Amino acid sequence: MKKKIYIISLIVIVGLLIGGTTYYYLQISPTNYNQTKYQAKKSLQTAMIMRTDVSIKEADNLIDKLSTKDRRPMETKLSELKFSIKMLTKASDLVTLAENVRTESNYLKAQSTVAKLNPTILSQDKKVLETRLNNVKKRGFYQISND
Repeated sequence: MKKKIYIISLIVIVGLLIGGTTYYYLQISPTNYNQTKYQAKKSLQTAMIMRTDVSIKEADNLIDKLSTKDRRPMETKLSELKFSIKMLTKASDLVTLAENVRTESNYLKAQSTVAKLNPTILSQDKKVLETRLNNVKKRGFYQISND
């Protein structure tokens, strides 16, 4: 008899959990969803401009709340931003090295990495790095002897 009560209680609890979860998801109105979608788009735009860890994380959190259909394009843009920031850091480091140790090898490595930067996301940064590289080229390269 006690076993039956436990089983029935367990079934009721599981039913309440499933019903409560379903009820929660049905309560998300289209208006609230559209507002979340709008906030996610704005947050993504802010992340594209600010490029800070906080703005990227905020955009990521809001995008996660969207349906798969709406989430995919925004996730793609956010991934491109994250990759572009990594490439920008690498390119900036290589340009600094080329400025400090003006060898043709350092210049070519930096130039190659800067050329790969996404012009849509990093147009201004790319121009600044290209200008710095042009200044390195104008100043000339150190000659390393093979002795």
